[in-house]
Amino acid sequence: LIQEAYAQAPQDPCTRIYLTEYYTSWRMFQQAAAHNQTVLTLASGILRTIGLKQLASIQIKQRRYQEAIPPLQEAIARDPQVLELHQLLGACHRALGNAQKAEEEFALESALRREQAPPWSR
Repeated sequence: LIQEAYAQAPQDPCTRIYLTEYYTSWRMFQQAAAHNQTVLTLASGILRTIGLKQLASIQIKQRRYQEAIPPLQEAIARDPQVLELHQLLGACHRALGNAQKAEEEFALESALRREQAPPWSR
């Protein structure tokens, strides 16, 4: 179904986001990166933020933690309220042995989680 959508609209960033997820889940990182590059070239707004997160996820799954940091930082600059971005950045810093930076990101994520929680659960 995704391939069908791709055939009909090869430049659609949403289709490319789905293809990036598909290929990443099968650990076909070269194909995932090719589709992700198109997302980053074409998309703006939230779709670009998603593309940046996908790029970082591909790099993390390949244990390329240092390379994953810049796209995560850009994504956080675009949308600092996304918990998962802080969690991924903290994990990268921890994997690289940067305990202080990891703790800072995890603390930010925790504060955001409390802030975003529904009022009845605080």
